[in-house]
Amino acid sequence: MKYLTLTLVIYLVPCLHSETLNQDLLVFDHLINPVFEARCQHCHGPNKEKGKLRMDSKELLLKGGRGAGTEIIVGGDVEASELVYRITLPPDDEEAMPPVEEGEVHNPVTQEELSIIKSWVELGASFDLKLSELDESARKVASLVLKNLPAKKTEAQDLTTPKLPIVTRADKEVIAAIENIGILVMPVAENTNTLYVNASYMGKNFDDTAAKALLPISEQILWLNLAKTGITDKSGPLLSTFKNLTRLHLEGTNISDAFSPFLSNLQNIEYINLYSTGLTDSSIYHFRKLKKLQKIFLWETNITAAGVDLLKESYTDRKTYLSIKNKYKKIKNNFDKFSLTEKKRLSALETEVQEANDSSQDKISINTQCPVSEKPSNSNIIINFEGRKISFYNEDCKTKFLKDSETYRSKIKNFSPSLVYKNAFEALKQARAQLDIRIKKESVALRKVTHELNSIGPEINLGWTHPTN
Repeated sequence: MKYLTLTLVIYLVPCLHSETLNQDLLVFDHLINPVFEARCQHCHGPNKEKGKLRMDSKELLLKGGRGAGTEIIVGGDVEASELVYRITLPPDDEEAMPPVEEGEVHNPVTQEELSIIKSWVELGASFDLKLSELDESARKVASLVLKNLPAKKTEAQDLTTPKLPIVTRADKEVIAAIENIGILVMPVAENTNTLYVNASYMGKNFDDTAAKALLPISEQILWLNLAKTGITDKSGPLLSTFKNLTRLHLEGTNISDAFSPFLSNLQNIEYINLYSTGLTDSSIYHFRKLKKLQKIFLWETNITAAGVDLLKESYTDRKTYLSIKNKYKKIKNNFDKFSLTEKKRLSALETEVQEANDSSQDKISINTQCPVSEKPSNSNIIINFEGRKISFYNEDCKTKFLKDSETYRSKIKNFSPSLVYKNAFEALKQARAQLDIRIKKESVALRKVTHELNSIGPEINLGWTHPTN
């Protein structure tokens, strides 16, 4: 894995101030498109079409991508526009745009940029919209965006060259000896002496004794992968001397809480994977000392949600954290109760619709011609459909109708559902629409507080079925 140098292309715009803002500038061309080029086109451009979405031309943008299609931007309707929905998702949401990608600096749309995008959509998403057509508040925001247009990100890579520690070059003979054991050793990036070391290929053959071979290059090791190796707590003192470590894989090893005090000495650590190890909440005290920690995997350990709370609290004051935590619980509980109640209500309405469909006040079938074969129907081959009696030419016709009633329904002359069915179906339709609106509203509130909670301290992964909050 290597860091890549990024070439920045800076948008050159006139020095604009709110009082001298050129009112003839086009909102999309001069504000929104530069944002898309900087934040989005490295994944949605000519070199990469993530989700089959291209954003490097107006025509391709409106065409949309896989799933969203033309609903990517719905002029006049911010809520229905998939693009706005995606860029307002919390960064940890897998559908968020732009995504948070491992090894990369996150480059999200700013609140000012989002405000202009929303204003543009609300006013019809016209590519001919001018700044003069925005309201006063939006024009002020436009001035800020114009003066702070983001630098273009040409590829999915870091926005800046990472600052790597300056270390002496490791002895070639020492590296050769380590590689002869079966350990991978390679530079973290070009023109640097820092190293990526991976001993996971050796499995349990790499043990506490073998780990001592890394001591001569401890200063140079930046990333270290010891996953599924045979190291134990005995290697703790050794690893605590690897002061420049930023990434450490220990998943699947036999370490316990006794290892954690040594981890707390790694003050530059940003990423630790401790999946499937013997750690408990007792280790949290030591993790709290890792102030640069950004991501930690604790799946299939004995660390609990309470332990996660303790770790999160160390990155803010306890009162603030508990306040956000309680707000999350309240919204989540209300959402769950509401969902359960509405689910029961919809189930009851669906039953009413089905009962109205299956019963009929008709004495005989309302049709004399089979809607499937268009031959004379047999009054003995009948079903109740939407509260009406429908007859068919033969049993095969009846079967075909039941499989594709929407197609054949229109072929029943002057067909109209029963009043009972109409009322039941309309009540169900309205209930579903109201539920969708309520769920969307509650989901926005829940996503917002979830993002607020997850933004405190490092990202903590307790596993798919054990959320950290």
